[in-house]
Amino acid sequence: EHRQDVREGAPVCEPQVLAVLGATGLQGGAFVQAFLAHRERAGLNCTTLRVLSRSTREIPGVEVVVGDMNDEETLRRLFNGVWGAFLITFSDFEGEKEYKAGKLMGDIAKASGVQRVVFSGGARTGFDFMDVKSNIEDYLRTGGAVLMH
Repeated sequence: EHRQDVREGAPVCEPQVLAVLGATGLQGGAFVQAFLAHRERAGLNCTTLRVLSRSTREIPGVEVVVGDMNDEETLRRLFNGVWGAFLITFSDFEGEKEYKAGKLMGDIAKASGVQRVVFSGGARTGFDFMDVKSNIEDYLRTGGAVLMH
C-alpha cells in the first residue's frame, strides 16, 4: 500500500523514486506532467521523480540528474535507489547505437535493483533499423527486468 494516510496511527507510505529518461522531450515530458498533475489522486504522494536531462534547467517538484543517457556513470547515478523507471531511446536510423543504449539502460537498471520498467518501444515492422525498439524490449524482457506495458 503506497497511499499516504495522515490519520493518527495510520500507516505512512514508504517513499519511492521513479526515474524518467527523456523528461524534457515529448514522451518523457508528457509522462512527467501527467505524473505531477495526478500524483495525489493516484495515491503517489510519497513518490519522487528523478529525471535525466542534458540541461541544468530545474523542473519544479522533480530531482534532475544532469548527464548523457549513453554514459554508464550517469545512468548509475540516475538509477541509484530507484523503484521504477520510464525508459526511452532515440533512433540513430542505423540501430547499433540505439540498441547499445537500450541494453546499457536495462543492464544498469537491473544491477541497481529497479523493480519495474516501462519502455517506450514499438511494433515490429520488418525493417531492421525500425525494429530496434522491439529488439530492446525483447532484451529487457529476457534480461530479468520487470517490464510493464
